[in-house]
Amino acid sequence: MKKIFLFLTLSMFISLYCNAQEDLDKKYATDLLKYGEQAPDFIISNGDSLAGKQLSSLKGKFVVLDFWASWCPGCRKDIPEMKELHRRYSSDMVAFVSVSFDTNKEVWQKCVRNNGMSWIHHSELKPWKQTGISKDYHIKWLPTMYLLDTKGKVIFGTVDIMKLKYALEVLDSASYKMMTSHANSAVYARYPKGWKGVVNFISNSLQYPELAKSIKAEGEVLMHFTINPDGSITDITATECKINSYDKASLEKYPAKQQKDIYNECIRLFAKEGYRVIKSMKKWLPDHDNNAKQIQMHQKIMFSFF
Repeated sequence: MKKIFLFLTLSMFISLYCNAQEDLDKKYATDLLKYGEQAPDFIISNGDSLAGKQLSSLKGKFVVLDFWASWCPGCRKDIPEMKELHRRYSSDMVAFVSVSFDTNKEVWQKCVRNNGMSWIHHSELKPWKQTGISKDYHIKWLPTMYLLDTKGKVIFGTVDIMKLKYALEVLDSASYKMMTSHANSAVYARYPKGWKGVVNFISNSLQYPELAKSIKAEGEVLMHFTINPDGSITDITATECKINSYDKASLEKYPAKQQKDIYNECIRLFAKEGYRVIKSMKKWLPDHDNNAKQIQMHQKIMFSFF
């Protein structure tokens, strides 16, 4: 269920993201391994203290797989962001593994050292298109990134590090842990077409508030609602509504006396949009158990603009 909810929330984000700029995944990630597929195993070589161990030895953790090369301009551009993601999210539950397509061991390892890339590294030291791992993971573009769940299965693949950043934000959130509790894990079967139906509905319904766009505001809202035994939704409320970031220059284009009001209005609009989406969901399937009870659900909705 953890991977399902992460995929659900990520799908909502992708809908917003694609409205803001060209989605590179539509060009370069269409052939990547799909959600739920088992990630091909490999033996970590030419790396650090884990050299000689298998990727599957990391089961029990979420794993970020980063396919790159020191000679790739886009990869080098992403190094600072990847370092920051590693700093923020590396833990007993999240591991990072970079897979290089360098052929020169000295050049590769020098790049790793000079850039302080202090996580697990692997390379076959063969040209990109001649490596077994590039075929196994369908790598057609660099950089490419995968996020794997604790069972070594694919949550998603992307060529856009900002999408990876968002997924890790969701994974790290306290509300994420709450939303993936065992009590909620079977509920999605009651929605028409299951969790995929929820994914499609929310990703197609969520609208980015125009005022928030004007100041490039990023924010979030935690929606709470009750699913009744008859499948109806009631008791919709929003908490933890906030702006995580915004473009100061864009906000300062407004008169000074209006800026605080605009900031607060964006927060209100995030909550309002979250409420609208949850309220407009299709009716969930009834629970015919004689002892059926109301189910309390929690849905974190992220508003991101790039």
